Amino acid sequence: MSTRENCDKILLIQADFDGELDAAQSAAIAGHREACAYCREAWEQLQAARHAVRKKASYHPASQLLRSRLDQKLIAAGLAPMANTPTPPSALRRLSIWWRSLVSFGLGAAIATMAAIMFIQPVPPSDLTDLVLDNHIRSLQPGHLVDIASNSQHNVKPWFDGKRNFAPPVKNLADQGFPL
Repeated sequence: MSTRENCDKILLIQADFDGELDAAQSAAIAGHREACAYCREAWEQLQAARHAVRKKASYHPASQLLRSRLDQKLIAAGLAPMANTPTPPSALRRLSIWWRSLVSFGLGAAIATMAAIMFIQPVPPSDLTDLVLDNHIRSLQPGHLVDIASNSQHNVKPWFDGKRNFAPPVKNLADQGFPL
């Protein structure tokens, strides 16, 4: 247990209270605070002070006399005094801000609409050349050399009718080494 004279963690207690430590350091300080009565007392005093300031403190703006004296001191020190109060934007400035916001919204809506039109439109049907090429490539893959095995042209021609709107003429070249 630490005493007031030898506890070197008091500054870390204040830093932890202000949320300035990372998670590992905060966990280590929380463990130390449980064992050290002095650090625990300091934590409770910090909590009480925060609570009192939040509940009882009020805001009082500086008087014009105080502001002018501070400005004189700043000028004497070679620093520029701050402006007293921010000026509200003029009507032209407000119109400019409103106009820019409207244009930004319009551009965003136009871009979103164009993106929707480009990505949602239907895919055009592929032409016959693409289909023939795709089926030729598929036929070259192993296991697809013959999709329909037949020795009669009466079986082959109706198969084409179901796939295409036309049926090519089918010749029986089995005697030349090309079975259907």
